[in-house]
Amino acid sequence: FTKGSSKQKIINALLNNNINGIFSNGFSVEEVSVMAGVSVRYSMKILNELCGKGMISIKNKLIFVKDLSGLKIVAKLN
Repeated sequence: FTKGSSKQKIINALLNNNINGIFSNGFSVEEVSVMAGVSVRYSMKILNELCGKGMISIKNKLIFVKDLSGLKIVAKLN
C-alpha cells in the first residue's frame, strides 16, 4: 500500500481521532469513512481486517482501539 492509500487513510482517521482507546465522540463507521474519504463498504472491509488482527473492536456502533501501538506499527508499514 502506498502512504496515501485508502487503507492508510482509514488507519490515520483511527489514530488521529483516538483518545484513551475510544473515539471522543463515538464515531461510527460512516463517520470514519467520511474522514478517510472512502466508501462505507471499503471501510468495513478494512475495519473487519483490523478487528481480525485484534487491533480494534466495534461495539454498539462505537469503534474501540484495542492495540494502539500495533495500529501505529501498521500505519508505518503501509
